[in-house]
Amino acid sequence: MVNWMGDPALGLRDKHVSSLRSSVAVLTRSLGENWSGRLWRVGALRAVGF
Repeated sequence: MVNWMGDPALGLRDKHVSSLRSSVAVLTRSLGENWSGRLWRVGALRAVGF
């Protein structure tokens, strides 16, 4: 694991990625638990890099 304190840009990117992931989680929850919602969530998680 890289120590982000040694690279401020990397730390900022990680913060951005984690906020992006939580936004995706909120969006996918709001779509509900129907089948197409599940498919969309899997695609979104793959796109984000889970």
